[in-house]
Amino acid sequence: MMKESPLDDIAEIPNADHEEPQDDVCVRCDDQEVCVPCSMCQRRVPELMFFGHKQQHATFNLIGYKFGEKPMDIESLNSQRLKAISHRTNSSPYQQKERQKINRSYEIIRRTLFSNMEYTSLVTTQDFKSVQVYRKETNNALIRSIVICANKNASWQEDMEDTFTVLDRYGKRENTTFVGLFDGCNGITAAQSVSIELPVFFLSQIVNVDLSYNLTDEESHFISSFDTVFKESYKEREKDFSSSIQGRCGKGADFEMIHASYATAYWRMDKTLKLGRGENSLSKWSGCAAVTCLIDGHPDTDRSKQKDDPINISNDTRNSIKPRLGVLHVANLGNIKAVLCRNRKSYCLTEDHSTSSYRERSRVTKAGGSLSSNEEHGLVEGLCRITRGLGFHGDAKLKNSVIPAPCTVSIPIYESCQFIVLATSGLWEVLSEKEAVAIILESYALFLQYAIDKKIKVTNDRSGEKRPEPLDSSDHNRIPGRLEGVDGEYEPLDSLPCSNSYSDHTECSIQDLNELQSDAAAYACKQVVKTAIVAGSQQNVTVCLILLPGSNNMCKLN
Repeated sequence: MMKESPLDDIAEIPNADHEEPQDDVCVRCDDQEVCVPCSMCQRRVPELMFFGHKQQHATFNLIGYKFGEKPMDIESLNSQRLKAISHRTNSSPYQQKERQKINRSYEIIRRTLFSNMEYTSLVTTQDFKSVQVYRKETNNALIRSIVICANKNASWQEDMEDTFTVLDRYGKRENTTFVGLFDGCNGITAAQSVSIELPVFFLSQIVNVDLSYNLTDEESHFISSFDTVFKESYKEREKDFSSSIQGRCGKGADFEMIHASYATAYWRMDKTLKLGRGENSLSKWSGCAAVTCLIDGHPDTDRSKQKDDPINISNDTRNSIKPRLGVLHVANLGNIKAVLCRNRKSYCLTEDHSTSSYRERSRVTKAGGSLSSNEEHGLVEGLCRITRGLGFHGDAKLKNSVIPAPCTVSIPIYESCQFIVLATSGLWEVLSEKEAVAIILESYALFLQYAIDKKIKVTNDRSGEKRPEPLDSSDHNRIPGRLEGVDGEYEPLDSLPCSNSYSDHTECSIQDLNELQSDAAAYACKQVVKTAIVAGSQQNVTVCLILLPGSNNMCKLN
């Protein structure tokens, strides 16, 4: 499925689902910890208490209190509990289950509200040495850094089922990068296959509509090896499907074809998973959710000059003034998300394909599928939350409900675009888009402040001059959970807006700046993973952070 407003200028048309964060939302509680801004009450909460804080919001709502209301005493709380039991058990066929939820909420409120603690932390600090940090080199002029952080979340998960792929010079094309993140379900087999093969299937489609892309000999041989799978009858069905996609797209023929290429590639990938390669079970095969991004750093191609370019059809005349640096093409299936930070605001670029979506639940039930009642929004055939994905072929009834039709969208990249964050469901089940972006902004600025202050202190010591020393020797641990290999000494660069006050004293090369940004991105990415785990995530957590040209302007340091 494809969004019907291709290439909207989202800087001037914010997503109505996301409240715009204020510029000062990312203020840490003290110098030693990162605080998470709660999307419900806007308060900044220490990360170790974030799970308990959000749990309190849920319990107050369940027991019947409106936002901001609190019981005066135990008697009024008990009276409200009895009212909630009477109301909810009369309207629900699962009376005992509803009663248990209300009683549990009552105990949480009683324990937390009438004690000396403001919040109750139900999560303790875990060992985060198992967080894997990957840095990917790229020659794309639009990308400052790509960092991936992953944690199995061993307290809840025995195996790591998330995978990712980063391909620079995609299709033997300069300034073109393909990034994919895949959230496995019931095993890693499908996610591993998709991470390797989906980029090739997509490239094999896009070379037919853009001659600047090329397949290698190895990729061509791989595609030809599936000729017996994709027979002519199947290809005719693909053409019909692609035609329906293009008919919904509207303007921008080149983008239509890219979206159709995405759709065909996803359908072909799903078809190959039906072969059951690597699957052990006879009935319960693996599957995965997916999000893929094609970052095209070619602003002067013919498609950017088309009369029907969606950028230029907006009523806002500022669109014609801002130079477009490139285009981001996104496709997704399932509950894995891509979020763009632009001018310090969050914009979700993907659609939710899970039982949390009313539209998806309706589609599943109309197709003859069923939803269990053992979760808040149910599970498809009692097995999984996602309603669209790749794989899941072992169970024919489940596969009839979980379809491989992606949502696609194309977004212009301007100088104001600061970063893209891709993350698996383990992050989004406990953090909103706004909260995740705020944590990255805060952590990124915190790391840069530390690095710059540390270098200024070193410079002062070496020169013997009397200048202010922002840090003392006890501040080495100011950055919690520091990454190995990022303790180096850095000097501020004149082009860093937040370091102009120091530019008279130090000099720095572009290479040093890139290393500093990469280290800051790695720290921020790891901090998001850590926060998701202490906030109560029960899934694997994998986060990919892609810094864009606007990342130089996203930090506000002291």
